[in-house]
Amino acid sequence: MLRADSFDEAATLVVDYLATQFPLGAWSVNRRANDMLTTLVGSGVAAGTAYRWADTACAVMAAGQAPRSVPDVLDHAAYRDLPVVRQLGVRAYTGMPIHDADGSMFGTICGFDRRVMPIGVLAEVERLVEVFAVLLESLLRVDRERLLAQRREEAEAARVGTDALTGLRNRRGWDDVVTLEAERLGRFGDPAVVVVVDLDGLKVINDTVGHGAGDAHIRRAAAVLAGAVRGEDVLARLGGDEFAWLL
Repeated sequence: MLRADSFDEAATLVVDYLATQFPLGAWSVNRRANDMLTTLVGSGVAAGTAYRWADTACAVMAAGQAPRSVPDVLDHAAYRDLPVVRQLGVRAYTGMPIHDADGSMFGTICGFDRRVMPIGVLAEVERLVEVFAVLLESLLRVDRERLLAQRREEAEAARVGTDALTGLRNRRGWDDVVTLEAERLGRFGDPAVVVVVDLDGLKVINDTVGHGAGDAHIRRAAAVLAGAVRGEDVLARLGGDEFAWLL
């Protein structure tokens, strides 16, 4: 019996089913982020494949500039001149947007072939792709809510990973959360940035004014950084005068 407990597991099942049941050469569930469209799960297209969003048929589809399913993209000006369509030799295309829990665009589910497809085939698959998109959106919402709950629990349990001077996570706490977040970011294809902050002149303060003043300087820096982070960000003091920030 098939079972999917998360968005990425369900995406794999969806792509596998479409690839075995419908005669299109490529199927994928994709993530749109930072003006790029990146394949999360694919058949006939490798995971991690990325194209500029504006160059893809999915961008035209999501904007409603052409039908969601077309037997031959050469019959539609909005599709036929796209760089990715020309690069891949796409003729038949079908796609559907996937929305995130907040209603924003998460990505797409789509299929394409280098052959022209009968209109009846695409009409049948379009309805199924729409149903799959809705199901993936539902699982994505559940996954996002589960992730927020897990992060709250981890924040409560992070006391052992707390820096005594600043109240931020220490290096152990940072290592733990980065390990977990790397796996989560991979599942959802979410973009992320790590910022490392190193304070200048701490040794001079310690040597000339004293370590108490140096500690006060570190605490002030931690307060400034903490005031800039958002609820989902992670801030840590790695040790000495070095801080790390996961956005």
